[in-house]
Amino acid sequence: ISCNRYKCCRDTSFCIPVKTFSLWFPNAFTPSLEENNRFKAVCSQELTDYEITIYNRQGILVYLSKDITQGWDGNDLHGSPCPQGAYVYFCRYAMTNNGTYYEVHGTMTLIR
Repeated sequence: ISCNRYKCCRDTSFCIPVKTFSLWFPNAFTPSLEENNRFKAVCSQELTDYEITIYNRQGILVYLSKDITQGWDGNDLHGSPCPQGAYVYFCRYAMTNNGTYYEVHGTMTLIR
């Protein structure tokens, strides 16, 4: 209830939307042999048809995966270490509860 200086009062209510789904990617990572030092999605819900591609600055594909649990270890498709620098990722996925497809993209820095 809110009132003004003339004592006119009114019941005021508002709604705050809460997101129950989140998909997050780090903006930088340092690869190592350990599983927790890989570039991968952190998701609050199970996804289907997940696919991520990562490109270097020249637009060359360096990583492709359809497994959300497998993260990029900083090596290219041939197993050679990628140089330190900026990379672009594109992710396409569907949510299990509605089957709608979504796409996200962004940049990340590989630090060696």
